[in-house]
Amino acid sequence: MNVFIRDIRYLVESVNTVLFWLVPIVYSFAIVPPAYKELYQLNPVAAMVMAMRNILLDGVAPALSLLIKLTACSLAMLGIGVLVFRRLKPRFYDYL
Repeated sequence: MNVFIRDIRYLVESVNTVLFWLVPIVYSFAIVPPAYKELYQLNPVAAMVMAMRNILLDGVAPALSLLIKLTACSLAMLGIGVLVFRRLKPRFYDYL
């Protein structure tokens, strides 16, 4: 999308910054309010960090539901990216 809309870079950087600060690196996932836990686990970076914390700090395998959500979100983003790229690829030469 950056080929067509040059300012999309700043939007992506801003969203990545917000997602980074929503990741439980410094704080525990236990302090997240219960109403937001399901939504919180849809952040792929947060899900990966929580899985690593389970393994390294708690010594237990990550929950299967967490791994399924992580895989589903990652595959959905990959699919959307591939579809957008294939659709817009023929017009790249007009803008580059």
